[in-house]
Amino acid sequence: ACSTDLQVMAQGLKRFAAQSATGLASWPPAHCTARALEVAALYFSPPLAVARAKWRVADAAIVTAGEIPNPYLVLAPQYVSNAAPGVPAWVVAASLVQIVETAGKRDFRVTRARYLAEAARLDALDAAWETIGAVNSALVDIAIAERRIAALERQIEALAALADIAEQRLEAGLGSSLALAGARSAL
Repeated sequence: ACSTDLQVMAQGLKRFAAQSATGLASWPPAHCTARALEVAALYFSPPLAVARAKWRVADAAIVTAGEIPNPYLVLAPQYVSNAAPGVPAWVVAASLVQIVETAGKRDFRVTRARYLAEAARLDALDAAWETIGAVNSALVDIAIAERRIAALERQIEALAALADIAEQRLEAGLGSSLALAGARSAL
């Protein structure tokens, strides 16, 4: 079941990459680029999925806001004061209620729904940009970490060379064991 779910997700990601405006016609790409990571992050982002769902709900609310309210049936008990003898004084009364809207209320509802849908669309775009920003920030952090690792490796090589020099100096009688201990400690 798990492998089937992974296959479905992979197919969904492939369709998403093909539909997006990223130029990634084939998935997975030959090289892992920042753009490919952004597409994958956009596809799998839970906050973005929530924002998209809210946007779809807001778009559907535009249609709902433009509809004429449905009539409804009201059933209520009613007391009959002049009921004939032997006939119950209480009866169930039914009435059909149709709401008549005036003063452009429906237009105001539709306009409000459109503004809310636009706000939801902008929220989805904001969530997308936040996701892309998080990916780019992580890529910058990786690049910085790689450079720091390289610098630390060079520093270790230099300290190892200094420790070797201090050991050679001690063997030659030109250095002290204290200098060798300091070089090894630094290493």
